[in-house]
Amino acid sequence: MINRLYSKFIIFLTILISTLLLGTKFNLKATDSNAKFKTIKSGILTVGTNATFPPFEYVNENGQVDGFDIKLIQAIAKKIGLQCEITDMEFGSLLSAIDNKIDVIASAMTKTEQRAKVVDFSDVYLKTTQYIITTKNRDIKKEESLKGLTVATQTGTTSSDCAKTLKDVKLKEYNRYSDIVSDILNKRVDLAIFDENTANTFGEIYKNKLKVVDASILNFKPEEYSIACSKQKRQLLDAINKALFEIKNDPGPEGYNALVEKYIKNNAYTAPLTKSEKFINKLKANFNKEKIKLYSKGFITTLKITIFAAILGFLLGIILAILKLTKNKKGKKTIIARISSLYIDIIRGTPVLVQLLIMYYVILASCKNSTLVAVIAFGLNSAAYVAEILRGGINAVNIGQTEAGCAMGFTYIQTMLYIVLPQGLKNAVPALCNEFISLLKETAVVGYVALLDLTRAAYQISTATYEPFLPLITVTILYFLTTKIISLGVGIIEKKING
Repeated sequence: MINRLYSKFIIFLTILISTLLLGTKFNLKATDSNAKFKTIKSGILTVGTNATFPPFEYVNENGQVDGFDIKLIQAIAKKIGLQCEITDMEFGSLLSAIDNKIDVIASAMTKTEQRAKVVDFSDVYLKTTQYIITTKNRDIKKEESLKGLTVATQTGTTSSDCAKTLKDVKLKEYNRYSDIVSDILNKRVDLAIFDENTANTFGEIYKNKLKVVDASILNFKPEEYSIACSKQKRQLLDAINKALFEIKNDPGPEGYNALVEKYIKNNAYTAPLTKSEKFINKLKANFNKEKIKLYSKGFITTLKITIFAAILGFLLGIILAILKLTKNKKGKKTIIARISSLYIDIIRGTPVLVQLLIMYYVILASCKNSTLVAVIAFGLNSAAYVAEILRGGINAVNIGQTEAGCAMGFTYIQTMLYIVLPQGLKNAVPALCNEFISLLKETAVVGYVALLDLTRAAYQISTATYEPFLPLITVTILYFLTTKIISLGVGIIEKKING
């Protein structure tokens, strides 16, 4: 009974993993001899941004990335004959992704000497200064007023660089501006340093609670925003500069002045929900048609990564478990067993997020399929844990089974595969179920590599609505229901095996 189920399970896994590999587009190098410009994806301008910075880039009420920078780069892409694809990612990851994952950066980025060593910058498209945003009751007239206060900024920005020049203050860095504003309102931090236009946007939204102060009292230098491009794509940058010049001189509704009027002067950014609004309005904002599509897309991505990573991890885990148990004629561990042990120790001793980032930005930097990278990263991680689970299950099998197999003329590998492993799997089913559930929850970090999973969907929705409670509760329920269904399914399998 066990051997039949085991054989069917292995055949099923083989077919499923083959389908994954055959159906996956690797896209290691996108090339097209007819393409006008060399881009990561032929005919497409892949743009990196961090959609938490209104009015330049933000997630609108429909769950789409919008803003001044977005419309500007879309207009530029249209003029140079390319389609525009927006990739929303962490601001601190943008420079690392250039040329491998994205072609250009359009994210209100200031040209600095340090950044210019990594990328080339376009002509300036907007000049700005730094401002302070704080609560209504706080009086700030000079730098000494900041002594002992906690100052918030976004990680990797020039605002953060400016804050680090201040004396006698406590610094706190965030990944997104909405979290900063929330903490100012909740008095977790005293003030924040923002770009002038972004500070005015939040100041207008919360005009009864927050105020905006010109940071010229702190002697910060004026800044200039540019589009960042790979140093290897000079021809593309020249085309961007030419298109930017034409857009600046276009008096029409798609021209530069029209975008400034709409997004900066009139602030097209939709104000987030406030606590005074009725609960029913919050439900409508969080569960409209576009938001449900976002949840669905994220949920499918989460399941896809989890399932295929679990398959990869299971197959590799079997190999690692068997190799780790191999011994020479003297009863000592073989070199292969030691290598397997080292791999398992390294994987189990380092965070899965670090492994994912290394896989995405270093080992598979040229792979354009982020889902495939995530599957490989989580599969390799899961393999180490599966190997230890299976090793425990194998060790629980009576040693006489191994001796009987060898006595019948089977090799060590054959004995393991056909006699010991099927029995060990039976012992390991509950632990393997726990590993699968853990893997499902671990995939919540794939947003760091610009993948829209379930958690990232909630992140984007809360950024658009400034209502974190409902999105977080929604994904919590979805994760719980999914894990509960998995547990029930495994329970049925256990009963069948035991029967």
